[in-house]
Parts: sequence; C-alpha cells; structure tokens
Amino acid sequence: MYKNNNVYSNICWEYPLQTKFTTKRNGSKRHKKNNFNSHSNVKKSTVSAYAYYGAIILFFAGLLFFITISISKAAIAEPRDTSDNFAIPYDTDSNNLLLEDLATLYKSEKKDNADKENLEAKITRPIVFTKQRVLNNESLKKLASRYKLTEDTIILVNGLKRPSDLKTGDIVTIPNQDGRLIQVKANDSIYKISERYGVSWKKIVDCNNLSDINIKTGMKLFIPDSGMTKYEREKFYQIKPKQAAPVVQNTSNAARKNTVTSNIFSWPIKGAITSSYGQRSDPFTGVKDFHTGLDIRGAMNTSVKAPYDGTVAFTGWSNVYGNFILIKHENNIVTMYGHLNEINVKKGENIKRGSIIGAVGTTGRSTGPHLHFEVLKNNKRENPLSFLMEKESAT
Repeated sequence: MYKNNNVYSNICWEYPLQTKFTTKRNGSKRHKKNNFNSHSNVKKSTVSAYAYYGAIILFFAGLLFFITISISKAAIAEPRDTSDNFAIPYDTDSNNLLLEDLATLYKSEKKDNADKENLEAKITRPIVFTKQRVLNNESLKKLASRYKLTEDTIILVNGLKRPSDLKTGDIVTIPNQDGRLIQVKANDSIYKISERYGVSWKKIVDCNNLSDINIKTGMKLFIPDSGMTKYEREKFYQIKPKQAAPVVQNTSNAARKNTVTSNIFSWPIKGAITSSYGQRSDPFTGVKDFHTGLDIRGAMNTSVKAPYDGTVAFTGWSNVYGNFILIKHENNIVTMYGHLNEINVKKGENIKRGSIIGAVGTTGRSTGPHLHFEVLKNNKRENPLSFLMEKESAT
C-alpha cells in the first residue's frame, strides 16, 4: 500500500544485499592495505631519524675527543719553566713589574706537588748504616752516585777532611739517607741541635729511633737532610773565598740608579747559609733541583730586617713558601722572604733599610726554622750573594 504513496515513490525497494556486502568487503581490504602501508612509512621515518641524530652525536663526540687530545699534547709539549725565568708581564707605561702577577706566581709555584711532598716530609725513615769498601780508583762523586747519596753526606758521615782522604780499599760508612753524623756536646739539647742544623726535632727523634727527647753527652746522632755549609765546603776543597770587587761610590742620584746594583743589600738576618743558590738535592725528595735563593739559618722568631729601602708589594701565604713578603726596590729589583712565622708589614707600606718586616719561622715546605731569601732583577732570579754586602756576611 505504500507504493502508491508519493512520498516514498522514488525509493528503490530492491535491497541489493549481495552488492552491498561485496562493496564493504572490498573496502575493508583496501583499508587494511592502506594501514599496512602507513605503518611501513612510520617505521622508515623512525629509522631515518635515529640515523640522523646518531650521526650528529658521533660528530660532536669525535670533535670533543680531538680537542681533548690537542690540549693534552700542547700541555706536554710546552711545560711551564719555573726554574729561572718568570713569565711576568711588564707595565708598558712605567716599565715596572706587575707585582700582583709575581705574587700569584709565588703562591701557585709547585702547588700541584705540594700536598704530596708535605706528606712525604712527614714520613721519616729510621737511620741504618752499612760498611762498604771503596772500589779501585773510585772518586767521591762516583761513590756518592753508587749509593744515591750526596757527596756532602759521604764527607760528613765519615769525617773526611780533604778529598785525598778517600782511598781505594778504605771501609766507609754508608747511611740509607742524606744527612750528617754528629756527637752530642755538653749542654746540648734536642731543641738546640734542631735550631743549629735547621731540622725539625721530631725528625731527629724519629730518624734516630729515640724513646724520648733526652740525649746524653757523647752520644752520636744522625741529622737527616743536613748538608755542608759554605764554610765547611770551602775548607774541605781548600777553596779561597773570592774577594769582592771594589764598589765605586757616586753621590749623583742619576748615576746611582744606572750603576750595577751589586753588594748594596745588608743581610736580612745573620746566620749560616744552609743551602746556596743553584743546583742541590731536594731535602724532601732527594732529587736534583734548582734552588732559587739562599736558605739562612736563624732561631725561631729572629727579626727579619729590610736589606734596602723599598715598598711592600705583597704579603701572603703559599704552600711552598709559607708566610712570605715581596718588596720592590729601585732598578726593577724585587726581594722575597719566605717561611716567616710573623709578617709585620702591610702591602703598600714604604720601608727603610733595617726596618723589621717579619720573624723567622718554618711555615710552608720547610725542614726547620730558617729564612728563604730571593732576589729578582728585571724579571729574572739572581744569586742573592751578588747583592749582599760582604762585610756583613753570615756568621
């Protein structure tokens, strides 16, 4: 009855079941095929992205490795030389040392090895002696080299008076470390001996395996790290002291500033020189090293005096030099005072010859109370003896 109704007259009442079913099935297959292609494309895109970012990471890793190797080679190829010349810049306007840079250099010098050396310094080996025979035509130098000791040690331990005392076939005493053998005198104490030779009393006690600090007259003690004084060396090798060249006096200030500045400094303290300027065996490691100044023996808290007029350029602390002072003088000369127990001046203070600037101590890398004194002229370390007055030489 609905077929005659005009509203539904245009509807096709034939339901094409087979046709619709076929179309849906085919469409489903096409949909599955499209999904498969879509997943394949995603996988290909992901692989491409991984490869791209992987290549970038490898590139930057290789670049970082190359830079690291280059820096390492440069550091090995050009080590910093601190033995003599300093790389301290000059102020081009006034041609003066940039003293802040000098102070920084003193503070940082040998800093990398300071902790290790300080640790080694605390370890004292007990002294052990052996008897050895001098080989055929063996010199003092060869004998010392054979047992890895200094010539001073062979001389001082065996009480040699001159080089000819060492002869082939002689039996000599060989210690297991550098130092000297002494006999305790009347009224000697461990503290007096410590100050006399500039060696820590604790080190003397440990080295000689003493049960306490009480020592008796006549007993023998080994003093580790003690070398010959300048006087002892000159006497043993029969070296005559060099006569100082006369200094021409000139009252003109202009002429005075242009003359050679030798023998113009008074001694900062009076005492024996325990270690001179130049090559020596390091008292801590035993390795040959360049000593950049003078070590002058002095009792604890002995006053240190300015050797010449100048201006305090820096006061501070260093792992190597302990409390130290830098003083700037005329003619681009700088003096340095190390291992101080006290500092009595301030940066920028003008001082006169003879003014007290500090007190002797054993701070920093030190074996006992003494003053480490250095002189620099035109940015280069010089032998301090060339600047000190001969008439006031250490006694």
